[in-house]
Amino acid sequence: MAAVTARQGWARVGGLVWNARGAALLLIGLLIYGRLADPFGLFIVASALVLSLLALSVDLQWGYAGILNLGPAAYLGLGAYTYAITQRKITAGSPTYLAFALAILFGIVLAVIVAFPAFKARTLPVYYALITLAVALILQRWTAVSYDLTGGSNGLVGIPLPDFSLPGLDLKMTTAEQFFPLASGVVVAAYLACLWLTRSRFGRLLAAIRDDEEKVATLGYDVATTKLIVAAIAGALGALAGALYAPLAGTAHPSLFGIAFSVQTYVWVAVGGQGTLIGPILAAIALKLLENRLRGVSADGYLMLLAAVFMLVVIFLPKGIAGLFDAQAVRDRFRRSRGGPIALAPVLERPLDEPHG
Repeated sequence: MAAVTARQGWARVGGLVWNARGAALLLIGLLIYGRLADPFGLFIVASALVLSLLALSVDLQWGYAGILNLGPAAYLGLGAYTYAITQRKITAGSPTYLAFALAILFGIVLAVIVAFPAFKARTLPVYYALITLAVALILQRWTAVSYDLTGGSNGLVGIPLPDFSLPGLDLKMTTAEQFFPLASGVVVAAYLACLWLTRSRFGRLLAAIRDDEEKVATLGYDVATTKLIVAAIAGALGALAGALYAPLAGTAHPSLFGIAFSVQTYVWVAVGGQGTLIGPILAAIALKLLENRLRGVSADGYLMLLAAVFMLVVIFLPKGIAGLFDAQAVRDRFRRSRGGPIALAPVLERPLDEPHG
């Protein structure tokens, strides 16, 4: 029995290492791009990387747990304003560490406040989605009228880049070139953490809840607490994205809470591949670069092209761009072309442990 358990453990470690190849390829690509790109190109990709953290949070909730959150921008804006206000209010030393910590903490707190009553009361998914959208719109309106704290509709400007300096060690950032490695490292680390989470027992439980929540509940698992935990993790990721975006853009404004950012995030997840993690990151980078190229020609042209790409992917590539490289998806397409049955992979790699209580 011990030998079997050990083999299963090593198999899981090996599978995780194999699945992490996407992170290695992403890191190599970013390193090469960082050496070749000009400062403006680094700024564009750094902003895409930061916003891809928001896409990761959506994919974790929507792609793995089946939780529809229509207001992910609430956490983006909250993290941005928390970072900006902390930098302004605290002048002693370097408040960067505190600013990031508070942003993540407030993101978790907001997620729990919104999700706890909804999940405990077993609110219908559509109602929870509307609640999250309402929260984002309320925060957008509040920041637009709170002139003393948030700068009103003009927002807060002149937000400094992070200063991670320690006694005897100067780690102050002054340019986008210096910010690019930070954004790359944070995104790769977040991707690996989410990959580990989704490949763990907790991740299998999320997939089971997504596919049949009622059955999981009847087996004795605490569905509400599980969904609350993933909502809190998503809130932390979204707030971290905002805390990184504010100093990079140099401003925090009410539109960060707006529907545009939320819709854009869902487009990235759908185009990249729902439930793939790496897909939304790659889609965010590619579409952000495409936006930068096309907006110089026609602002409306980018929006029309984005809408066309979204519709084509949803219709012809339901698993997104990343699905093209998924082994199971390739086998399914081959069987479909030959008229054979499509293999249904089990949700759980192995049975979950027996529930307690």
